[in-house]
Amino acid sequence: MILYWTVPSSAVIPLVYLALLAGALGICWLWRSDSDFGLRFSFTLLLSLLLAPHLNYQDTLVAFLPAALGYDFVRKKRPKLVPVFQLLVLAATFVPPLFIITRYDRLLGWVWPLPLMMILAAVCALGLRRTVV
Repeated sequence: MILYWTVPSSAVIPLVYLALLAGALGICWLWRSDSDFGLRFSFTLLLSLLLAPHLNYQDTLVAFLPAALGYDFVRKKRPKLVPVFQLLVLAATFVPPLFIITRYDRLLGWVWPLPLMMILAAVCALGLRRTVV
């Protein structure tokens, strides 16, 4: 949906399949290492959510598992990032009802999980950066 707003409609389908191919290659490269299983699994789930050609709003509930695994990693190995996760939990809890109450759920109601998932994917990627060669 976001691509339809930003690129010509004739380029959307090729871009989606190019991103899927790049994501599949990235995941194959990621799983050949012996780095932290939880982070690799979290990053795989998040990448599949972000690159899905058709994603329903309720499908983003799958992001709670990578969030729990990412929080476990951050709590053990990067305690300075714990406040980021606390902020994400507050945003994930209160932003959807806020959109519903204010009736501002037309555009942002469908897009708001994207920044949360991208921040979570960035945390997973930072955790994996030093371990994957």
